[in-house]
Amino acid sequence: MRYTDALTMADNVMTYRLVVKQIAMNQGVYASFMPKPVFGINGSVCMCTNRCLKAIERLFDAKGKYFLSKLARSYVAVY
Repeated sequence: MRYTDALTMADNVMTYRLVVKQIAMNQGVYASFMPKPVFGINGSVCMCTNRCLKAIERLFDAKGKYFLSKLARSYVAVY
């Protein structure tokens, strides 16, 4: 998968998970995207990487609330 807008990526991730789970079920196994579904055995984590492409504005501000700029606080609020 490639970077795209949030809604399209959300649809792509859900489709991917559904397809993987269905293929696993057809093979008689269970696909889980939990980080550690069974203690001591690593799983296949479903991880999302967020990227803020507006690099012109500073994301960290020593005087801002929680040391974050308004842009950074707005970005975090979405997630």
